[in-house]
Amino acid sequence: MRVLMADDHALVREAVASYLSEREGFEILHASTLQETLDSLSQDEAVDVVLLDLVMPGMDGMTSIQKVLAQCGKARLVIFSGSTNHSFVAQAIELGVRGFVPKTMSLRSIGSALRMVRDGEVFVPSAMFTDTFNVGARSAPRDGAQFSPIEAQVLKLAADGKTNKEIAVLLQTTEVLVKMHMRSICKKVDARNRTHAAMRARELGRL
Repeated sequence: MRVLMADDHALVREAVASYLSEREGFEILHASTLQETLDSLSQDEAVDVVLLDLVMPGMDGMTSIQKVLAQCGKARLVIFSGSTNHSFVAQAIELGVRGFVPKTMSLRSIGSALRMVRDGEVFVPSAMFTDTFNVGARSAPRDGAQFSPIEAQVLKLAADGKTNKEIAVLLQTTEVLVKMHMRSICKKVDARNRTHAAMRARELGRL
């Protein structure tokens, strides 16, 4: 398995690359800027997965991600970041990114995640789309929160009893994204889970 490791932090890049090559048997290519990443992809069609840092030189958010996706060919793109923005990750996956790997993840787990992506799965840590929240840490209901069009569709289908898998099929999206949208919905209406979210939405006149 060939992985293009694109990160300008040499210590991070070398640590991850060393583990993946020595323990997992991956073949690692290196890049430290957006341009080096694009050049590597244009010169090597055998890359399986690109592990892309979001803040290295040349990167400019979603615009740069689109540039890398356009150059990926058969390679699958995975975001590698120290910060988490749920809406950004969801948008990136909609565009074709195949996963999000936080830099806090263990090296062993990174290897497993990359294999999942290579094999056709979309990888996002479960903590990013869990339906359950810590009740003790709940904030006051945000009655003015608005749902995006896709969130409104997800909520309506969930309230009708559809499973995440069924919703994904109906909306022609992935189950991972449905879970992420549901997490956002729960947060907006201060709900503990999908059932509670439907109840809260009805109380607030949103359903």
